[in-house]
Amino acid sequence: MSIVNEAGCEGPRTPVVADVITFDQVNIIEEGNTLTSTYQEGNQWFKDGELIPGATEKDYQPEESGIYKVEVSIESCKTSSERAYTVTEIESDLMDSFVQSYPNPVSSMLTIRYRNESVDSPRILDVNGRNVGGFILKQDGDFTVGTFDFRGFADGVYLLQIANDKGKIFNKRIFKK
Repeated sequence: MSIVNEAGCEGPRTPVVADVITFDQVNIIEEGNTLTSTYQEGNQWFKDGELIPGATEKDYQPEESGIYKVEVSIESCKTSSERAYTVTEIESDLMDSFVQSYPNPVSSMLTIRYRNESVDSPRILDVNGRNVGGFILKQDGDFTVGTFDFRGFADGVYLLQIANDKGKIFNKRIFKK
């Protein structure tokens, strides 16, 4: 390295040593109910943009649904990755105790029925977790009844996703034929 003055004269050259760090993008792998960083060390986990104190291991087990991010720091370099994660219980007896859904498998109209106070925002998701629609809801005494029109949707597996009055999210497989 050298310095050139305004007149164009170059000063003495001095050697510079640089450490080059090979740094790959971090990825998050979802394995069961665990999120795993592709880095062994330097991890810091975040939920919905907020740092999770003490969450610095390679693996993190979320207890709530949200957007999870892992940030990896090695010396002065950083990389990060994030993904949505939903805490669910599949085919839960608890869900069956407060929501009825029929018919299953369904060819056209799916009906759900539940007590008014026990459910928030029922919706249908595809197998990739994308919302494909909500229910048309109406009151029937102490119950709410909803329908979802599956006509025009491809045959396959869908999820009926429901949150109870405590915010816990449940999924039930719905088979479209």
